[in-house]
Amino acid sequence: MKKPLFSEVIRVRDGEFRRPEPHAARMVATMEHFFGSGAGACLPTRVPEEMRTGLVKCRVVYDDAVRQVEFAPYRLRRIATLAVVRADGLDYRYKYADRSALEELRRGSGCDEVVFVQEGYLTDTSFSNIVLGDAAGLYTPDRPLLAGTRRAELLQSGRVTARPIRAEELGNYTSLWLINAMMGLEEGICLPTETVRFL
Repeated sequence: MKKPLFSEVIRVRDGEFRRPEPHAARMVATMEHFFGSGAGACLPTRVPEEMRTGLVKCRVVYDDAVRQVEFAPYRLRRIATLAVVRADGLDYRYKYADRSALEELRRGSGCDEVVFVQEGYLTDTSFSNIVLGDAAGLYTPDRPLLAGTRRAELLQSGRVTARPIRAEELGNYTSLWLINAMMGLEEGICLPTETVRFL
């Protein structure tokens, strides 16, 4: 039986890995769950010379050992249209390298990006966690598809609070941010909730 592949994406700014520790911890936990040992977990420690300026995405692909490491300049995606779609059977608790199920739902929406709904509750987009804002504060769904490292950082700092958010409650918020390891609240993508479509 073919081993599943997983990935970690680490932010690199001007040649420096930013917060690699939670990525290493998730990598070890994934290896232990699927392969019985996290001994093969090994994140890169050096950035190629040509990638030491600006914002760079480091992607590590692994199963029971690291299989591939890629570095590439990072450019923020342009997202003008966002839709809410049902994805009750989707399981992405682990960061699989194969994202075809996520991408198929995104492409089928006809929008730039989608927010997945499971059992009536908002979860994540195809490539990020989400944060919703209103006059009282910032909130993230308490049942994400994948518990992201940036999300964990924001929760730990107290900047964001986790709560159950039903799809029909989206209009109670004014703004929706997309966050992941590469983009936080300040530099991330933010859309008015009134522009989000329901499919």
